[in-house]
Amino acid sequence: MPTVPTYDAPQVAATELPGAGGRSYASPSLFNAGAQGAEAALRNNAGIARGAMDLGRTMLDIGVKMQARDDLETIFAQETALKDGWVAFQNEARKRNGANAAGLTADTDAWFQQQEQELTKNFTTRNQQLAFAKTFGQLRTQAMSSMSAYETQERERSLAETAEASMNSSINLAATAALDPRTNPAPAAAQAREDIQARLDVIGKMRGWTPEVLADKKAQVLDKLHMSVIGAMVDQRPGVAKAYMKANKDEISGVSQAKVRDWLDTIAKRHEGESMLATAQAYADDAVGKGMSEYDAINAARTKFSGKQEEQVVNALKVRYNERQSSAADAAWSAFQEGGGKIDAIPVSIFNDLNAKDKAALQDAATNGIFPKQSDRGVLADLYALEARGDLTPDVVRRASSHLNQGDYQKFMDTSNSPDKQRTASIDADDFNTLAVKSERFDPFSTKPADKAKIGELRSTIETRIDEEQAAKKRVLSREEKRAVMQTVLDNRVFIDEYGKDPEKFQYELSSSDRQNAYVTVDVPITVRASRFSQPIQTTKKQDIYLRDISKEERSAIINKLSKLNMPITEQTIAQAWANAKQKQSEWNR
Repeated sequence: MPTVPTYDAPQVAATELPGAGGRSYASPSLFNAGAQGAEAALRNNAGIARGAMDLGRTMLDIGVKMQARDDLETIFAQETALKDGWVAFQNEARKRNGANAAGLTADTDAWFQQQEQELTKNFTTRNQQLAFAKTFGQLRTQAMSSMSAYETQERERSLAETAEASMNSSINLAATAALDPRTNPAPAAAQAREDIQARLDVIGKMRGWTPEVLADKKAQVLDKLHMSVIGAMVDQRPGVAKAYMKANKDEISGVSQAKVRDWLDTIAKRHEGESMLATAQAYADDAVGKGMSEYDAINAARTKFSGKQEEQVVNALKVRYNERQSSAADAAWSAFQEGGGKIDAIPVSIFNDLNAKDKAALQDAATNGIFPKQSDRGVLADLYALEARGDLTPDVVRRASSHLNQGDYQKFMDTSNSPDKQRTASIDADDFNTLAVKSERFDPFSTKPADKAKIGELRSTIETRIDEEQAAKKRVLSREEKRAVMQTVLDNRVFIDEYGKDPEKFQYELSSSDRQNAYVTVDVPITVRASRFSQPIQTTKKQDIYLRDISKEERSAIINKLSKLNMPITEQTIAQAWANAKQKQSEWNR
């Protein structure tokens, strides 16, 4: 029977395990006899096994890390492409404003679907797909929410703009209808009112307006509607405009009603002025047609008319007779020159229409010849001075013709007939420009339409004041007097009582509503005592005087007194005199 052989000694020499390492694990303890040697051998074999396992794990870790790095590089590259593409898409998408933003949310969804198909083609592992899907999903959710909100916002804005355009069209239709003097503006305005309210109800519901906000919006737009309708007909049909405002006053703001009243007041004054002017012109034409002398015509006018109408008629007569005399003078001088400088060459009917000065000038020219060879230096100096002041007229030049050579005569005649000279005749141009600049409120050299309009209004106001002064004094004002009139106009300023800072305005700019809130600040004299037994001290205190508090009678009396004292007549001086009078009256009453 076979037996298992036993071996008392090793049959082969000991060698290291293949692939376990290049170094030897031998040590002196392996060769000790007995149990100690056996234990050492076991430890040595266990160490060899652990070394082989560690080597395997290391190689696996290296492989996993290399794959993870490849996955990350691929994922990062696709995420970069996705985000860059989204930025570009979003920049273009936000250029779609208003109605053009319609369908933007659907377009965004389609774009993400396309990106998902194109970018996921580049993935090679499941890990890459899963990681990218998470980033992709988050970005898509955010983008869809953002684009949806943007589309909604733009569509709402588009709807609001469309509704506003529709409301403006309704307002324009109502205003256009009001322009026709044969139509009643109420039906068109009522239709526009209904359209406006319906559209505001839609916008209010869409935007979540509270009832108070909706009511405020309706009040604003309806106020605009009614003001547009009134503005369209106030000039030609002021009576209808007034009745319309009364019928719709509950939907017209107080500020707008005051503006309409100001419009109506201005138009009434303008119509009154136009009527007075037409009457004056007709009377003047009739007087000239009847062959009345200027003296008789003016006396008859002063008997028949009074007040402002009298002034208008007298001015119209002066203009008519001045035109007649000027025309006669032109015809007389023309006949005189063509006739070789002889008075007999002038038709008797024309010569009889000349005033005494023109007749004397013609007689002088006939005696000295039509034009002398040399101009009189003294006459030249006088004419240049008149030209500088803006007072040179054709009549003056004609009367001086016997002292001027033909060249100087023609030059001064051309200058006196210049439209620019006519416009600046009331005040020297240099004086006007200097005082306007010093006021720091006007730029006479500006080319802006608004500035030119302000300068034109200022010039017109000053010339009107000068004409009034000349009429009152019955003579032409000197250059210094004209400059004083202009300075008075520039000094005549008031403050308007409004919320916040009260604006300052010139007196001639005031509307009727402004006058109700206009005031100036004056120094009122008062007496004060430091104590009961101390001497009284005379001082002043600042006090605001409202123009509305000074009655017409008081104002008229004060203006007459200031005029007699040759003092400037401004709202400031009027209020100061009024306040002083009230203070004295108060002291007398005590």
